[in-house]
Amino acid sequence: MWIFIHIISSRVLDLECSNELIQFAKENLSLNEFDKFMVSMEADANKVSVHKEFLHKLTSQISEFFKSKPTRKKLFEDSIVKSNGDITKVNNIETTNQVVALLKKSKEKDIREDATMLSEYYNELKKRKNLWQKMIVKTKTGSVYEASAADMVYSGVYVLGVKSYIAGASQLLVRIYNPKPFSRFGKLSLLDNIRKETEVMKKGNLDKVANHLLKEKDEVHEAIETGIIIGLAIIVAFITLCFSIRVFTYYFYYTRMQLADYFNQQAQFLNMHKSEVNKNSNLTAVEKKDIIEAQKKWADVFTDISEMIVDDDIKSAKKVKTEINNSNKDLNPSNNIEVPNTGLDFF
Repeated sequence: MWIFIHIISSRVLDLECSNELIQFAKENLSLNEFDKFMVSMEADANKVSVHKEFLHKLTSQISEFFKSKPTRKKLFEDSIVKSNGDITKVNNIETTNQVVALLKKSKEKDIREDATMLSEYYNELKKRKNLWQKMIVKTKTGSVYEASAADMVYSGVYVLGVKSYIAGASQLLVRIYNPKPFSRFGKLSLLDNIRKETEVMKKGNLDKVANHLLKEKDEVHEAIETGIIIGLAIIVAFITLCFSIRVFTYYFYYTRMQLADYFNQQAQFLNMHKSEVNKNSNLTAVEKKDIIEAQKKWADVFTDISEMIVDDDIKSAKKVKTEINNSNKDLNPSNNIEVPNTGLDFF
């Protein structure tokens, strides 16, 4: 994955550090290590090398996970992979779109805001159809480095992104009937990570990184040899993106839920909504009775699947937390810094 992160330090002076990296250091380093880390980041040379090495380790972890065929089969749904980067071609995606459209009209502000965010995420994925398709080609025709990086973009961002969009809509539906159902594992929640990816894409940083993979063959080989010149801001953005990809990867590896479960729950919700509208129209008493009976059946199925989603989310999030805590041990950014001896180390 070095293709993403070779940089020339003279081009990245005076740029901001990754908030994600600083927060990671704060949560995973000792107080003494963190203090040294923050001092070292004041030097541009350290700032560059630490970000570069950290991203290398993070992408290597994800790439290693992607290599396993059983893992890929579990993570990457055929219906999404075979859509070839066109999210509108994913089977049953319109069911999710209808649900999100209704949730954007919710009386609850937080539901409306999250539904709007999901809608924006869908649009960001949709409008990059050409980019995803170019990444597919690059996974088959590029060098080992190029193919690995392209797979990170297509499988990690698009395929898992579509899956997260569908699952995220189902989690919102659960919150309508149970406002506090989920474990709320903070940065490990699907919706929080969807929000981060949406911002990275809206700012155009994903496009800037991906476009380096689409250069002519001679240019790419030269870039691999001499180092691709990209700004630290792009590395910072890709660190944010990779943190989300890592959460999605572990989450969907451990979840027992299938796309069919999410679509089934969403379909029951749409049935209930449609029948509620019909019930309020000019119908006979018998017709209204039939609708009420059907509503009860749909509601029972909806509730059963929703309870499964809640239970599974709590269990999966715990496993994700354990997996990430273990993998974080190999990401210690303080291993890549050199702090001048000021004489204070004696104390």
